[in-house]
Amino acid sequence: MIDERIVTGTGIIVNENVALARNKAISQAFLKAIEGFLIQRLGSQGMANNFQLLDEEILSKTKENIQDYQIISEFSTDRYVKVLMKVRVNKAILEKKLEKIQFSEIDTIQISVLFLVSEKKEGSSAIYWWGDPANQTSLTQTELFLSQAFENTGFRVINRSFFSAQESYDESMLHLTLTNEAAVKWGKLLSAQIVIVGEANIYGRSEASVFFKAIKVIDGTVVAQAYRGR
Repeated sequence: MIDERIVTGTGIIVNENVALARNKAISQAFLKAIEGFLIQRLGSQGMANNFQLLDEEILSKTKENIQDYQIISEFSTDRYVKVLMKVRVNKAILEKKLEKIQFSEIDTIQISVLFLVSEKKEGSSAIYWWGDPANQTSLTQTELFLSQAFENTGFRVINRSFFSAQESYDESMLHLTLTNEAAVKWGKLLSAQIVIVGEANIYGRSEASVFFKAIKVIDGTVVAQAYRGR
């Protein structure tokens, strides 16, 4: 069970010791990879409620939770060393550690959800934000409805406007109809635990059809899907 992430790390050069700065940059990248996994697994509230325990048991021991890594690119200045790395997190080890931790207020942990749902009105082309993610478009009627419905039942809705144009994404993530794998990539990029993928077709003022599919980001499992029309 491996979770692969692309992360960066920076190490400050002290007393011209470039090797030590490079090691610090690698350690920081490890920490980012583990933090990303935990946020995706527990949500921000779960991290906040149990931060000290997580720091003592996991975040302070990042190296033992890493399966392996590859430095994709690196450079240095006279002040710091920066690395771009592919880090493979060992999910099996982390899950065992999480099982041992006595979480507090576990019932208050919110599941984070990201919507990848297109909207098509009669006579118009489909609208979907992930086709041009750098262009900050307004929320569609469908997104607004879903956001309110999910927030009212205790979910934490990911704000897609947080997406940075500098983030990396591949061609498969820009298609109107996303594969499960591409949807999971979006979920990882925006730290969601669940992605809701689908489409809403609106006909006139009172008729519509919708198809939704819920996917767990951590392992790509489809946990629910439904079609409705009226």
